[in-house]
Amino acid sequence: PGTALGLFRVVQESLANVAKHAPGSRAVVRLDLSGDPGLLTVRNALPRGAARAHGGSGLRGMAERADLMGARFTAAEEGRLWTVRLVLPRGETAANGLLGRHCPLPRLADIRRVVTL
Repeated sequence: PGTALGLFRVVQESLANVAKHAPGSRAVVRLDLSGDPGLLTVRNALPRGAARAHGGSGLRGMAERADLMGARFTAAEEGRLWTVRLVLPRGETAANGLLGRHCPLPRLADIRRVVTL
């Protein structure tokens, strides 16, 4: 439940950022659990003349949530796209390198799917 809530909140904040900083831009949310690590990406087109906002806590909050899940978080421009990415390891060592902490994604072989919204 904690991982699901963390993923939901990262998607929620990402979409709120799209609405605020790139109104009218289409966002693509993709959760890929087909491999190890799992991967969550949220992408949207950058509007012309987009400037980075200062003073917000959205990116910092997403990074903190990722750390609590043992995931690795990045948010950056990729060409004309803004991409938020969470890499979700299934192994015993979390992305932050702490032994014993791991992202509790299911390790079951039958959970191999990609969900795109």
